[in-house]
Amino acid sequence: MSWIREQLLEHARRDLTDPALRDRPVGEIAHRWGFTHHATFTGAFRARYRMTPTEYRNDHAAQRQPAAQASHPAAQNGDARHS
Repeated sequence: MSWIREQLLEHARRDLTDPALRDRPVGEIAHRWGFTHHATFTGAFRARYRMTPTEYRNDHAAQRQPAAQASHPAAQNGDARHS
């Protein structure tokens, strides 16, 4: 696999688990990174990550939290007040 395709797949992989992009269809994310045909994207993604983009999204989306929530102490203990 070419270096450029690897980079495009990596960006698409990150977008698939980004909570801010959860509402976006897989095909839209694929197109954003230059994959004009859904089947081509799915085949390349499966070859690289051993699962379809939808399977990857479903398996990993729940594990990822928005960075602001994960790093803010008040968000971790449920307290919205600032110290």
